[in-house]
Amino acid sequence: MSSEDEADLNSDVGEDEANEHDFETKHLDKNVRKVFIAHNSIGKDDWNFISTISLPHPKTKVKALFLIDSRAAETNAETRNQFIFETLTMTHEEGISSWFVGNFVSSDGNLYIFTPFDPIFLILPALMQSNQAKPFLDHLIEYFPLKFAKTVTRQVSSKQLQNIAVQKVSGDIEAYLYDEERTLSWLSKKVQIVAKHFEEKKLTRSEASVSSNFTKSIVTGEKSTEEYLRYACDLVCEYLDDSLKGKLQANLKLPVEPDRQKRKNIPCETEEDSKRLKLDMDNIKPLEDYGTASSGAKSNTKGPSSTKQKQLQQAAKGTHSLLKFFTAKPK
Repeated sequence: MSSEDEADLNSDVGEDEANEHDFETKHLDKNVRKVFIAHNSIGKDDWNFISTISLPHPKTKVKALFLIDSRAAETNAETRNQFIFETLTMTHEEGISSWFVGNFVSSDGNLYIFTPFDPIFLILPALMQSNQAKPFLDHLIEYFPLKFAKTVTRQVSSKQLQNIAVQKVSGDIEAYLYDEERTLSWLSKKVQIVAKHFEEKKLTRSEASVSSNFTKSIVTGEKSTEEYLRYACDLVCEYLDDSLKGKLQANLKLPVEPDRQKRKNIPCETEEDSKRLKLDMDNIKPLEDYGTASSGAKSNTKGPSSTKQKQLQQAAKGTHSLLKFFTAKPK
């Protein structure tokens, strides 16, 4: 979501003061009508506890808008299935649109999509920036607001955390250290799950599209399995630091794409080749000078070759030649 979209959505939230469990967020205004698609894990009564919060996007590190269930601050992971949701915005191509909502018109023509978000993707950059084993909360408070960090420690279990980190216990203290091998293994499983879903639904990326949209297409053969895996990898990498993309592709044993490999195999042009090309270009001359009147006269020596051309020639009688406009005027 862009900063403009985020500002647009936030401009319509309520101005209620944030309490201890609101993470310094804003509640959605019930009087504002917007059109959105939400995951079925958000029930009708749950919207009373849903707030917006800005957090660093795991890939770009730029503030992005998320939805959060404020009850997550006082409940454990066992009692809440999902507590944070990604906000995606679909904007009309022309930029100006509205929705008819019942008997009302919503001037905000955007379509908002709220989907469950795995908090491990948010946590990953916080652990990657440290090369020391620390308690989970210590990692988070250096990256997130304190209240949100405390909420995450309640919602993310030690078992989940060990997918990307090594646990070190000393007495009552549990410390965690980022582990790249575990992370790549966990991410590879994520990619394989997404690729399997794409293959079952016969979804593939349209090669004719510039964007990364997915369109339905029936693909058969062994090559399709690799393509599904590559598309899934690209999608997962939209939530990862750029430094992990190449390592994840290598861990999945994905070969370099043919077009990229072809570009890499093109030999670099040497200085001698450049000089030879310049000399060859200097020797190239036009076969006919179209800037002189002779070429025009020469072309007119041939008679009309068809009845239509004869009619055009007859209609042109009495008109000045085009070359007359380019000749010098008498002083």
